[in-house]
Amino acid sequence: MEVVEETPSGVVLQCFTRPDYSVESLLFRMNAVSTSMLEKAAAALETGDEALVQEVRALDDRVDRLYFLAVRVIRSKVADPLTPPEERVRLVDLRLVARNIEDISDTYESLAMLAPASRFSLVLHRELAELQKAVLREVMERRGRAGEIRGNLELLQAEFLRLQPPAVVEEKIRRVVDVLYDTLDLV
Repeated sequence: MEVVEETPSGVVLQCFTRPDYSVESLLFRMNAVSTSMLEKAAAALETGDEALVQEVRALDDRVDRLYFLAVRVIRSKVADPLTPPEERVRLVDLRLVARNIEDISDTYESLAMLAPASRFSLVLHRELAELQKAVLREVMERRGRAGEIRGNLELLQAEFLRLQPPAVVEEKIRRVVDVLYDTLDLV
């Protein structure tokens, strides 16, 4: 059993013993763990709690495991001669999405690791988490909301900069927003 999502209101466990995996499901799990990392990183930045930093690091290890599983599943599906060409193209895009989520998660880990030395109230972290979820949903479901999500990312970034965060925090949030923009380019 693996914890695939952890929120303040619950924990989702899943058994990973079945032979066929849904790439989409793996990406949604990665994203859920990643946004949980953001929540804990924000709390660590506000409080300086080293235990929270360690929790974020453990969650990053979970994202890394899911990432490598997603890559293995994608590679096996791309290598399967019965996979239609259009599905192979989509799988390549999903491989980029997986890498982007893993990159964002690494950034949240490095954000949390600032906690002992930097204090900052990352008041917009919930909005960022919601936009991260919206980006993944848009890439997966192609609901025609990419422009709206881009606009919301711009507004969030401007609002965040208005708060005048420490330069190192600003750099990490910019990195996340840039990766989310790159991910939306796959739509």
